[in-house]
Amino acid sequence: MLADAPVWAALRGPIDSTQIGTTLMHDLVLGPDLERQYSLCGDPTDLSSWRLGVLREPESRGGSAHVHERLAVGDQVVCRGPRNNFALVEAADYLFVAGGIGITPILPMIAACEAAGKPWRLFYGGRHESTMAFRGELAAYGERVTFWPQYTHGILDLATILGTPAADTAIYCCSISDGFAQPVTSRQPPSTGQLRSGTSQQPPWLFFLE
Repeated sequence: MLADAPVWAALRGPIDSTQIGTTLMHDLVLGPDLERQYSLCGDPTDLSSWRLGVLREPESRGGSAHVHERLAVGDQVVCRGPRNNFALVEAADYLFVAGGIGITPILPMIAACEAAGKPWRLFYGGRHESTMAFRGELAAYGERVTFWPQYTHGILDLATILGTPAADTAIYCCSISDGFAQPVTSRQPPSTGQLRSGTSQQPPWLFFLE
């Protein structure tokens, strides 16, 4: 177990090496009329398998409950994809902000930054330390990762975290919570215009993976 609620699943299957460091999403066909999207969150240099992080939702409509309660080692799962929705752009610096299970698509981007020697920081918020998936793995990065458990720190203070982004910083934000990215949007310079297709047109880049 990675936390009290989320689990991860490793699926065997080839990954296109040209898509390393991108946010890949797969549709898992879990049953008749039951198809869900999940982001890959494994080592982007491991092209032999896919790792998915799945949060057990209390009010699940079937997807997360199926993964947690019915999938077992050796089961075969039909997958559609992958789709590359958010490639990692070239930038001088990277700021990642994740809320809850929104950490999953951020993990391969961090690994890609590490491999390329690019500076990066992560702010990771969650209700409680015990529900923050992959926290042990991320703790190995030391002070570049700031954990923000809500029960001791309150709501993740994005306005303070972001400040005024430098023009050569790429910001990636992901959460399943409504309104999580609003403080990020408020920091968007007027010159970038409206966000379209998940990105602004000029730096600082703002990518919303919600």
